[in-house]
Amino acid sequence: MVRHFFLFALVVCPSVVFATGRAPLNPRDQERYQRAKSKALKEIRQDRCQRFLAAHGIDPGLFFETLKNQQAYDGPHSTLTQEEAETTINAPYLTVARGFQRRHINACASYNGTDVYFAKGHHIREAVIEHEALHNMLKIGDEELQLRLGLKSQVEYTGNVTETLENHGCAPHPLSRIF
Repeated sequence: MVRHFFLFALVVCPSVVFATGRAPLNPRDQERYQRAKSKALKEIRQDRCQRFLAAHGIDPGLFFETLKNQQAYDGPHSTLTQEEAETTINAPYLTVARGFQRRHINACASYNGTDVYFAKGHHIREAVIEHEALHNMLKIGDEELQLRLGLKSQVEYTGNVTETLENHGCAPHPLSRIF
């Protein structure tokens, strides 16, 4: 029933669904997000991850709460400006959707502490959700986050943050799912 109403509202009354400019994830991606977020909440409670976070000045308890309260949206269909979304992809006056037209933009978090925007379903996985939750919590961009985690600052490649979370027990490495 809920799915049918959602589809009805999306087709017949798009202004109802998009009144805030934040587009909801499609049902499949929302389910994927909820499943991955649930797993992430368990993973970040592991001792190895907690030690890694604490060693980098990140309060594991606050990180857990930030992740628990995080809300996911569809970036390519969100019509609010990047300034309204409290995020920085490329320009504050452009929409979030426009920001997602840039190459290699898979996710972005707002500095308001809760919102995260995703490009496509296959990028919705534990470590990416955690990466974006660090932005939500610390209210810093990728370069500063890379430095905070002891990584080399790389403007064009921020996947090193996600990989570091995987390598320190905060999320399973994608290759571990194959074996």
